[in-house]
Amino acid sequence: MKKAWKDPDLWVHWVISACGGFYGVYAVSLRGGTFGSAQTVNLIVLLLRLWQGDTAEVLRRLGALAVFSGILVLVYLLPQEKRRAARPFCVLAELAGVGLCGFLPAELDGLVALYPIFALSALQWGFFFQVRGFGCASIFSTNNLRQTVTAAAGLLLKREKGAAERLWVYGGTLLFYHTGVLYGILCVSLFTIKGIWGCALPLCLVLLLLQAEK
Repeated sequence: MKKAWKDPDLWVHWVISACGGFYGVYAVSLRGGTFGSAQTVNLIVLLLRLWQGDTAEVLRRLGALAVFSGILVLVYLLPQEKRRAARPFCVLAELAGVGLCGFLPAELDGLVALYPIFALSALQWGFFFQVRGFGCASIFSTNNLRQTVTAAAGLLLKREKGAAERLWVYGGTLLFYHTGVLYGILCVSLFTIKGIWGCALPLCLVLLLLQAEK
């Protein structure tokens, strides 16, 4: 446990997860209630609108899918051994995307305004998808919640080997993600659309942590 606490890579993952939570609350609260960090709702609504014959909305949803999928493909094409070294460039790209989002007008179609968030989320997921050997997403919480609950049950009820470390990794990620949500709520409540720029703070902290790893 003490060794995990001192692992700088774990801290990088935790803080980048706070950025994932920030993206989520920005999208849900200011851009029409769409969750910009995953495609589940987008695909469901896409099929619903296709059934209803809403061509314009289908095209916007397809655009969101294309942005998210395209970034995942670009990251996939980068050799595995080079991805870790390229993580600072990922964070710099996220900083640029956050800057762009703050300039998009409030009256812009909510889904179109989230295209940068779809891109940033896919980029982050491509570079920060694993820590300490665990597959652990930084952009949404469902599996992290499942892993946290089952790790706690395994530790408390079955004294399961490895459950403590799993609880530490996933529970910490869940905590930081929702700390990012709370911070995002504060920023968008105070500054509305430009509140997205508040995410620059944890992103810069990630850059410092990555530099400290070298």
